Amino acid sequence: MPECNCWFALLTFLATSNAGLLKTVNRPFYKLTFYNIGSTWQGAISFCKNKGSSLVQLDDGSVKYDVINTVKSPGATNFYWIGATDEASEGQWKWIDGSSASITSWNSGEPNGGRRENYLAIGRNGKLSDNASSYRKGVVCIKVFPKTISQNIYRLEAIGRPPIKVTYGTARTICANIGSRVLKFSSTTNNIIKSHLNSETDDKLWLNHNSGSSCYSLSLKDYKSRTTHCTDKHYYICEQVKTHDMQISISNFIANSYSGEKEITCMASGFPPPTVKWMRGKTALIPTSINNQAKVGQSLVLNPKQLTIKDEGQYQCSASNKVGQTVYEVTRILNVKVPSQPSITNITSSPCNSNLLITWMPHVRGVGIEHRFQIMDPINSNNFKVFLTTPNNVSMTSIVTGLQPSTFYIIKVIFWYIGFINFE
Repeated sequence: MPECNCWFALLTFLATSNAGLLKTVNRPFYKLTFYNIGSTWQGAISFCKNKGSSLVQLDDGSVKYDVINTVKSPGATNFYWIGATDEASEGQWKWIDGSSASITSWNSGEPNGGRRENYLAIGRNGKLSDNASSYRKGVVCIKVFPKTISQNIYRLEAIGRPPIKVTYGTARTICANIGSRVLKFSSTTNNIIKSHLNSETDDKLWLNHNSGSSCYSLSLKDYKSRTTHCTDKHYYICEQVKTHDMQISISNFIANSYSGEKEITCMASGFPPPTVKWMRGKTALIPTSINNQAKVGQSLVLNPKQLTIKDEGQYQCSASNKVGQTVYEVTRILNVKVPSQPSITNITSSPCNSNLLITWMPHVRGVGIEHRFQIMDPINSNNFKVFLTTPNNVSMTSIVTGLQPSTFYIIKVIFWYIGFINFE
């Protein structure tokens, strides 16, 4: 029998989880839910909060209309709590969000409770009365579309409270004035909208896509887009997108792998359109601009014939834009290498003194750049360094003096290890 009791308890919970539900009213930017339960005013606050909503306020004309229309409908209880109180200061009514509540639709003889009755309820005639918190009444909860939703790279903003219907041109201008655009529908924004917007009627939302004299709108009833006259009036949401989808065509660049110029493209997308730039350290490079619809890019042109070893290293492409007061930046690194190495082709010792004649080739991209010979005596820890500048890209012979006879030396020409020689 314990097993049967458990199932009975579970079935009772499932059957009563929506107990007292009178009606749900879905609108594009809010959802109202009416419950015929006996709750105190403080209990109504907690009840709505547990439902992921809040006790309704009548500071919006559309919300007020829906509330009054519903409490007058068949099946409604006599009174419903709403979110207003003058507990802090008698006669100074405030909504639960702290804003002032201008109450004019009082029931006959109300308010009449003084300091004993500090909470607002609406009756079946659509009129308001003050009541004590301990009274048991129905509850009206509201879940609203947040004014701003930030998720991943998207920031959506419903401009104007209450939301208004405007033409496509007006919506586009309003969004542009705050550095954003009319909502551009995608799978991501689709999920965001579906999780927040509700509509029982065929209300529409402007979409950032138009063709000729036709514009597009999204039905909030079936979430499908349709062509619409641009002069029609619908709701709208402004969208801002952070810089994303940074792309560089190649991750590394080796100068002598190409016979001609190499164009390396850095592309970024986002809204507002990002600024894209190439940098070498703290120095901005001069790139060429690319603008391909929603993508902004900069190309860096490198010519292998003009590069020297000084051009090796990291190049950065960064894209940035500003959403509100926040600056977003994405950076990608390009590693540039100028390969090859210097080489020793011949070493000749002089029989009359301790000099060496070293014939060598410089780094193919190191013309005019100082090279260093490092001559090491590993036994006696004697090191000699000779610095030479290469005037051209041909073989040359250099004289190294001051060495000790009958000594084993290791000779390097920096940049890279070259070879060994036993000097007699």
